[in-house]
Amino acid sequence: MEKNRVVEIYVPTDGATGSGYLLTPSLILTARHVVEAVLDDHGPPDPGTHPATRTPMCRVRTLVSSAGTAFRDAWAVWWSSEADAALLATVDRKPLAPPTVQALRWSDLVAPDPVEVTAVGFPDAVVEGNVRESRQLVGRVAPLSGAKAGRWVVHAEGSLGDLPLGSRSVWAGMSGAALFAEDVLVGIVVVDADPSHPERLELWSVPARTFAGDLKLVAWLQADAGAGAWSLAPTPPQGSLRLLRSIAEANALVKVLPDAVVAKLLFALDAQRDASNDEETRRTVARVLALMRSRNVLYAGLDDEIWDRVFASLRDLRETFSICYADLVTAGPQHVEALVDVMLTATRDYLARHETGYVRHMAEIPGGEAAPHWERRWSGLEAASLGLLALREVLVGAVEPLNVFASSREQLHLSADSPIRNCDLGVRGL
Repeated sequence: MEKNRVVEIYVPTDGATGSGYLLTPSLILTARHVVEAVLDDHGPPDPGTHPATRTPMCRVRTLVSSAGTAFRDAWAVWWSSEADAALLATVDRKPLAPPTVQALRWSDLVAPDPVEVTAVGFPDAVVEGNVRESRQLVGRVAPLSGAKAGRWVVHAEGSLGDLPLGSRSVWAGMSGAALFAEDVLVGIVVVDADPSHPERLELWSVPARTFAGDLKLVAWLQADAGAGAWSLAPTPPQGSLRLLRSIAEANALVKVLPDAVVAKLLFALDAQRDASNDEETRRTVARVLALMRSRNVLYAGLDDEIWDRVFASLRDLRETFSICYADLVTAGPQHVEALVDVMLTATRDYLARHETGYVRHMAEIPGGEAAPHWERRWSGLEAASLGLLALREVLVGAVEPLNVFASSREQLHLSADSPIRNCDLGVRGL
């Protein structure tokens, strides 16, 4: 998502307003219904050519345009007969964005796991005076929702405000906004699912797969920006459950985790599919993450495998998860309870398997033997080290989907450099 590619759209013919996104420096993707009034009855022109001069026009300008910048004329040059998608071109063919903008990639959402998404548009609820202000939608798509209708159901976070006087929806004007997951375009926002209940915060989106491969669309993009302007991403967005799912798949090939942990992990994955990002979930997750921070449960010793500190840290961690789990069993929600249960079970099992053997070994230290040297002669050292690596993976994997429900201030951030060793839980790391 690049802010200099976000476009505001106005259609003088019928007064429609909408949003769009520059796929190339002068070609704007939007929703077909936004520009329905300016579609030529004879159909779209051939790629790279100008429409007939009688074709009605719409007006466009970018989000980064300076105050008072006039709208530019644009007309529809492609639209889908099957999907709510259209392409606009500036009439003068001069770019709205720098010619050096990066080529865009699109993708489908192929896994069932919920995926974080974002879009930027110009909804009615944030019109200030005569200025249509921008709004960045942040939310998530559960790919199995809306599957029969062939659409993405977007659950937005936060609130947008009251229904403006004379408007049909708080989200009116957001239609046409490009929907991104990670760094790829996955759809176009097209409709408010329930305009009479703005607090529902649910929108529908046209999946990119329904229009992205259209040969005439591709031809227009290539004519404007070259052969590499628009392509399918090699890897689809994986969602917040990607690490937990990969752990389960890897353990099926090489058994490292005990059966009890695997069973809880699989249950947690299943529970996330219907997880709702409502206020109750956000409050609950905030409490869980705050408790983990306040108890300072992870110490730097884990990173260096200083075993006295490892076991002390894990005992504190077990107690913290026990407190969280006890609250969640009675109050829910189940998808948060399931993730905490995975972390509690994995931590409890690790301590049960390794701590007693370590304590007995260290109790037998011969006189004159240095503790670090004796520690390295512990017969369970290799198994404990391998188990600790697996435990780290499970903890990081379970924290990641919890972060989806937390604000940026509340999240437990995972390092992109080392998701295992640098899970920042409010102290020095895992």
